[in-house]
Amino acid sequence: MSDADEVSKIMEELHIELANEFLRRVKMGDATPADLNGARQFLRDNGIDAVALRGSPLQKLAMVLPFEEQQLIEAPLKTFSLPAPEQVDKAVSL
Repeated sequence: MSDADEVSKIMEELHIELANEFLRRVKMGDATPADLNGARQFLRDNGIDAVALRGSPLQKLAMVLPFEEQQLIEAPLKTFSLPAPEQVDKAVSL
């Protein structure tokens, strides 16, 4: 296993453990406001608007955070546009 593969595996494990710890704190009622803010930022940083796999720690965390139902319905969808092909070609040639 290369160093890059090992680092990648460590980062993946850390990501899973962090999600599990946020989930545990929220479920147990031990989450402080700072924990909830950290969990919120964790979800945001991980593109919660993307589909979380059923049963994953990220999906479980999203389901137990104290959001109002109306907030979930009104949340705007993130959109983005791809650059024009000539912009990509220019960036690649730099």
